[in-house]
Amino acid sequence: MIQIKQKGTGKVLAEVPGHTLEEADLQGVDLFWAELDHASLIRANLAHADLGYANLCEAQLNFGNLTGANLHCAKLAGACLSRVILRDAILSDADLKGAEFLGADLTGADLSGADLTGADFFGAVLENVRFDDRTRGVASVTAQLNAAHEPVFNPAVFGEVGR
Repeated sequence: MIQIKQKGTGKVLAEVPGHTLEEADLQGVDLFWAELDHASLIRANLAHADLGYANLCEAQLNFGNLTGANLHCAKLAGACLSRVILRDAILSDADLKGAEFLGADLTGADLSGADLTGADFFGAVLENVRFDDRTRGVASVTAQLNAAHEPVFNPAVFGEVGR
């Protein structure tokens, strides 16, 4: 069961049976506080959606579009985001522990304060990504990309820590 809750209050507005929203067009939709853990959102369009504080733990978001989405304080631990477009997405203070971003495009994303511990960024585009001194796991991401000799990692365009 997927619950969609009201912004700020947490009041349940809708319950969607099952756990699949594959290929759903949710562009610009308010999903603040949504309970989407273990949900299948493969190829879903969530561009500019508000997923602040949403629970997306273990969710499948492969091949989706989250351009400009708000994922501030979202829980994405163990989520699969392979080949996802996250350009200019806000992932500040998000829990990304163990999430997979294989081949994802995070150009211009805000990862300030996020927990990247154990996240897999193999083949990901991380140009102009924003971190700050609260972001956890940056060193392991940097080492991972350097060890893979991925051409997408260039310290000059990776983004600034503390920006």
